[in-house]
Amino acid sequence: MKATTNKMAVFVLGIVGIAVFYLAMLGVGIWASTKQKNQSEEEILLAGRNLGTVVGFLTLIGASVCYSLTFLLSPVSVFI
Repeated sequence: MKATTNKMAVFVLGIVGIAVFYLAMLGVGIWASTKQKNQSEEEILLAGRNLGTVVGFLTLIGASVCYSLTFLLSPVSVFI
């Protein structure tokens, strides 16, 4: 019997395409950052909007509940 060897081929055109895509995304990000007037932390996080007390409070509760359920149920899912 003849032993066959499997060689993994590299699809160069695919790798080049992915590299061009990521470079384009980097270029768009750099271009967009130069167009932004105010680059404070609040401007980046809220996009110039006011979050408000009620919405901020509900967001905090929702995030904590989601984290708690994920933290508590993740060990259980190992045994299911």
